Amino acid sequence: MRRASAALVVASLAGCGGRGLGGVDPRAAAPAPRVLSSSAISGAAIGWSLGGEVHVFVVDDSFAQQAYARLSIARMLVRRSDVRAALDQTPSGLITIAGQQLEAPPQQRGIRTAWILSRGRLAAGELTLIRIHAGSACAQSRMVTELVYRLSFEQRRFAPPAQSPVVALFGSSSILAQDVRLPSPLPTDARVRLLGRVAARAAHMTSRASPERALAGALTVDPDRAADAGELLPTAGRDPELRYALAIRARFLESSGDTTLVTGVAVADSAGAQLRWVMRPVRFRLRVGLAESESGMAGVRYVLRGTALAPGDAGELLLIDEVNDASPAASRALAVDPWRRRVLAAQPLALRCR
Repeated sequence: MRRASAALVVASLAGCGGRGLGGVDPRAAAPAPRVLSSSAISGAAIGWSLGGEVHVFVVDDSFAQQAYARLSIARMLVRRSDVRAALDQTPSGLITIAGQQLEAPPQQRGIRTAWILSRGRLAAGELTLIRIHAGSACAQSRMVTELVYRLSFEQRRFAPPAQSPVVALFGSSSILAQDVRLPSPLPTDARVRLLGRVAARAAHMTSRASPERALAGALTVDPDRAADAGELLPTAGRDPELRYALAIRARFLESSGDTTLVTGVAVADSAGAQLRWVMRPVRFRLRVGLAESESGMAGVRYVLRGTALAPGDAGELLLIDEVNDASPAASRALAVDPWRRRVLAAQPLALRCR
């Protein structure tokens, strides 16, 4: 077992106004996963755990076609290389590719493995099953590919708890499992104080001027509240000072009489003196509790749902919900590298396939 233990000094971010802020913009795109060959997949995907196996999902027509054409021998049996044509012939709108139908010869099976990232744990999984769903079966306009990875008996001590969120990083052929000792969580009062400091800083940084403003309501630690709330989780980050990941959704009363909401995601020290924005803070006016329609893509709220241990000295990824007030269907679940400020994977929020 290896324990993640690398330190990288990250300069704290300073700035004012809405422009020039560090962090990922709302609606930043994730690189699309690709099936490169019968034994190689690149990219990443989000999913959940059943303990000994994990299910991850890719919502993309091109990936579905690549998976069907390059990973499955089933296309040979039905003599159809087009996945849509094959789906049209199935009454259930589902194609299942079991382990014995995967293309790679036995000696290459171990190549088609993935890192399985979860909170404080990293394990190896082997692809054992693929399901390709018609988009309509998942309330999507594009096909959905479900990949099932099995964890060996030796790897299961590093398996994520059942029903917990996970990220699969595709394309690794040699994996050593690991876990990490996470910092102790801050007491509730300290978490609320830290959220308040970061919210005030975000409000100042996203303002064109610097009028006096006050919180419209007391902050609480609650991932299910749309406003006046936030989350804070200890992380095994690359910077020994920035050991806490947090998200804020704070309402402010402006001197003009407007109520605005400020939201963002950052990593910080326990006092909020050092701060690095991950999802760029945004501020927008509220009308009846929701973002005004002209807010556009800026009218999103961020919720920190968890973290996932990344391989080597990469620290942890942040698992973030990006909730879109104006278009709920455009809301997304994200896996974000907080140190490189990159979205590694994205999928529609609350994706469900029947």
